[in-house]
Amino acid sequence: MAVAPGYQNQGLGTQLVNKVIEQLQAVGIHKIFVNVMKDNLAGQSFWQHLKFVKRSDVIRFNKII
Repeated sequence: MAVAPGYQNQGLGTQLVNKVIEQLQAVGIHKIFVNVMKDNLAGQSFWQHLKFVKRSDVIRFNKII
């Protein structure tokens, strides 16, 4: 998820996430995983502001094919 730079800091991302959470809960989903690039400090701050918790127990793998 991303909000265009010209529209950031207006609460749009928060509204979007809250709506998604509401919809997920409505269908019985109660856990969300979010990936944020290590150098994206603004992104990390955004998710932490929404009470998402940084995990240190997960290792992520990918493969370019």
